[in-house]
Amino acid sequence: DVAVIWNTIAYTVPSVTTIFVDEESSEEWWRIEFSRFAGPPVEVVLRRDEAGSATKLIDKAGRMGLDVHECNKRELTRFLSDYTSANHASIRFQSVASRCGWFGDGFLWGNTWLSDVKGDEYPRELVIPSGDGRSQLAYGMRSAGDLAGWVQAVRGMLPYPLALVGVYVALSSILVSRVDCLALVFEWASSAGSGKTTCLKIASSAWGHPDDLLSGWDGTRVGLERRASFLSCIPMFKDDTKT
Repeated sequence: DVAVIWNTIAYTVPSVTTIFVDEESSEEWWRIEFSRFAGPPVEVVLRRDEAGSATKLIDKAGRMGLDVHECNKRELTRFLSDYTSANHASIRFQSVASRCGWFGDGFLWGNTWLSDVKGDEYPRELVIPSGDGRSQLAYGMRSAGDLAGWVQAVRGMLPYPLALVGVYVALSSILVSRVDCLALVFEWASSAGSGKTTCLKIASSAWGHPDDLLSGWDGTRVGLERRASFLSCIPMFKDDTKT
């Protein structure tokens, strides 16, 4: 007979429900679900190395309600590793993307997969680690209203070609990789109150909600590069260059 010794590690039990694998970089993320002491179950998405880091587990899952702290952090990271190994056959694996843009003949627009191709092509899912600011960008790429209404609104810009060119630039960005040309940078420069931000909002509305897609120039160079890489051929809309 084998004696079983029970040892309480945490009072909210986490489980790995899905393992995501980036089809381009082969990076791996774990979707971890757990129940809080009160309220509905919670899920977080962590890179595999973050799930194995006691510090990252506290920072990204602990603040969401997981019972992880300095006293049990090492045991809990070991539990997640053991859990994944023991349940490897039943955990869902899914190939995902960590950026937007073209994938073959399909296009990933935020959380929406767009493709008319059947057969080998399948819907891609965008995965963003929990706490990553790029999730706001992905959320901003959503549709509202209808095409006819948007066209009617933009038609009012026809007498103002300098404003309308921003819409042309925004719509043409997805052709950059298709025609193998250099990326384009377009800027409106004028005095305050001349409508630059309004024109920028109209141009960005071709891709989603302007309030979520527009951002300022605060942040680091690395942050800007990560944002551009995530958007791929979708435009990056920056307001107020003087800052």
